[in-house]
Amino acid sequence: MTEDYLHFAWKNRLYENKVMIADSGERIEIIHPGYYNRDAGPDFSQGRVRIDGQLWVGNIEIHVRQSDWNVHNHGTDPAYDSIILHVVYEIDTDQLHRKNPFPTIELKAILDETRFSWYQQMINSGLNFPCQNIVGGIRHETIETWLERMLIERIERKTEELTLSQQPDDWEEIMYQQIARSLGLSVNGDPMKWLALSVPFRLATRYRDSQNQLEALLLGASGILLKEDIFEDQQWMDFRNEYQHLQRKHQIKALPYSVWKFFRLRPASFPTLRISQLAAIIAKHPLMFDQLKEANTPKAYFDFFKVEASEYWQTHYSPGKYSANVKYKLGKNMIHRILINGVFPVLFAYARWNNDEGLQSRILNDLHQLESEKNRITEHYKFAGFPMKTAGHSQGVLHLHHNYCRSKKCLNCAIGNTIISGYPAPTTDS
Repeated sequence: MTEDYLHFAWKNRLYENKVMIADSGERIEIIHPGYYNRDAGPDFSQGRVRIDGQLWVGNIEIHVRQSDWNVHNHGTDPAYDSIILHVVYEIDTDQLHRKNPFPTIELKAILDETRFSWYQQMINSGLNFPCQNIVGGIRHETIETWLERMLIERIERKTEELTLSQQPDDWEEIMYQQIARSLGLSVNGDPMKWLALSVPFRLATRYRDSQNQLEALLLGASGILLKEDIFEDQQWMDFRNEYQHLQRKHQIKALPYSVWKFFRLRPASFPTLRISQLAAIIAKHPLMFDQLKEANTPKAYFDFFKVEASEYWQTHYSPGKYSANVKYKLGKNMIHRILINGVFPVLFAYARWNNDEGLQSRILNDLHQLESEKNRITEHYKFAGFPMKTAGHSQGVLHLHHNYCRSKKCLNCAIGNTIISGYPAPTTDS
């Protein structure tokens, strides 16, 4: 038996008797199990029980064994002085260190052990996620509602990361930094954001009318332009000369070249190409945040990111290295990633900061206007019966997988709750 499962069983009243006899001989009637406490202190608050006919309201503590009270030193913690009931799976001692007396009830004889065994079988099934072979029997509305909750949790977590890392007093800068980071994907995301911090948006927009100056500024600050063993053609030398002037003027400190990753990347994902595309976005949109806040259709978002690398990169994939004439535009999948990981979290953070519920709802709706992401994880869930039509669905599934399924937190999941509470259910056999 585990304490987590006891919490679940107590909260959902998965025991046979409503009236029980405590270790003290008192008659215990459960009126309400209380509200689960995820913070420090007793497990449930505002529980309502009748003890020999007298109604008590207060905290309830749950353990696998009675002796766990002593093991956890609750008797010396003032937070536990107001306990009205102790609930355990097994009473293994009558010697408790406590300031005030309280009754203890044992659940061992009245819990459905087969339900617990089945739950254990499910979480240890070895499948891609615990309920993979069962979830198909769950009502569609239950899954949809929980995925929407997961989507909100995911975007709120990204929002918290934004507002905790910086004061949200310049939304243009924040949007610029997050777009830069998204352009770098997981491999070069951090260096791209460091570059945006090194060359702030307000400085970059001063050179938006000169693609050559703007690109030289960003390439120089990235440290890539200064690498000595890179082959220099005329354009690369022009970039260097321009950057030397801008560096002295603005006292820019370049990033070390070593932070950038090129290995195993396709040329279209090289940092040089992404930096050129970032320069094109800056040149096209001097007010990134305001324009994206007003965009409210997939077409408007995609039109915003209709940019391509500068002319030099149409015939080069690396400094001095020629390639076939290719216009390196931002593709549909790349724009999806920028919107999902960069734009929408910033707009949602702004909406939360300004209590704009309308904008919050719009961002969630916008996620459901985009196609779902396709990867190994989303395909597993789609095959099992999860809806996977929109980016809202795929983002919800990714949050569910990484924060619940992978760590077997079925007891904290509405889908898992439904399955376990509704036992017996289909087997998890492969």
